[in-house]
Amino acid sequence: MPATPIGQVTAGNRERLFHGRRLVGEMDLAFRLDPPVPVLVRSPPPPAPPENRPLPPEDLAQAIVEMLGDPNGLSREGIIRLYDHEVQGRTVGKPLVGHAATPTHADAAVLEFPPGGPGGLAVAVGSQPFLCALDPRRGGAAVVEEAA
Repeated sequence: MPATPIGQVTAGNRERLFHGRRLVGEMDLAFRLDPPVPVLVRSPPPPAPPENRPLPPEDLAQAIVEMLGDPNGLSREGIIRLYDHEVQGRTVGKPLVGHAATPTHADAAVLEFPPGGPGGLAVAVGSQPFLCALDPRRGGAAVVEEAA
């Protein structure tokens, strides 16, 4: 079985870590051989929210007018145009796509991150605020899933 030497055993009760000839870390061997045992306290899960379904509106036409006037249902183009997404030239996925005369917003702008690196950072302005208010974890997951 092939093996690669990664160090040497020395006398004493300290572990010393080197990078080349430079000492970069040191600790008691007791920490590795007899580590502290974490004390985990389990709490019961929170109760599930009740299945509350809203009653249908009495005036459907008025409900539609209110829904169409809600800022959460509007285009985010005005917000997107408030910031310069070309700053530092790292935008690899633009927030507005389509024809110049009739652009529509993409799910997210994608920035090269870190600069010159292999990764990316997606920035989005759309979310489901009511879902986030009811369940922040699931709402956050929905935002990430929608922008992916």
